[in-house]
Amino acid sequence: MSVPVVRSKDGVTFKMGPPAGFRILGALANLAFYLWSDVTITSGSDGNRLPTDPHATGEAIDIRTTDWDDETIKRALLWLRQDLGPLFTVLHERPVDVASGPLVGLVTVNANASGQHIHAQRKRDTVYPPV
Repeated sequence: MSVPVVRSKDGVTFKMGPPAGFRILGALANLAFYLWSDVTITSGSDGNRLPTDPHATGEAIDIRTTDWDDETIKRALLWLRQDLGPLFTVLHERPVDVASGPLVGLVTVNANASGQHIHAQRKRDTVYPPV
C-alpha cells in the first residue's frame, strides 16, 4: 500500500525560518492524507523574487494542480482554506478564468501564472503566529 506524501519538483528550494512556512508545509502533509494523493510543491523560495515576496521569505508555497480534476482542486482549495484559517491566503491561480464547472467563482486570474496551481501564503500585513 502506498502512503500519500508531499514531494517537490526538481529545483524547488525552501528558505525555512518563519513559522508560517512550516505551518503551510504541515497543512500540505495533512492535505495529502485528506485527498489520499501525493501533493507536489512547484515553488518555494526559488526563483528571482523581490526580497519582500512571501516566497522569498519562506512564507508562501505553490502546489501543482494540473494532474487533479476540477472537483479535487475544489476540495483541496477549500480544505486548505479551512485548515490554515484566516491568517493565511489560499488561492487557485490560473492564467484564465473558467466558464463552468466546480471552480466557477473560486479561480484567481493571474495572467503571469505559468500554469494553474494552488498558492498558499501568510496573509499580507499579518504576523504568524500572532503576537
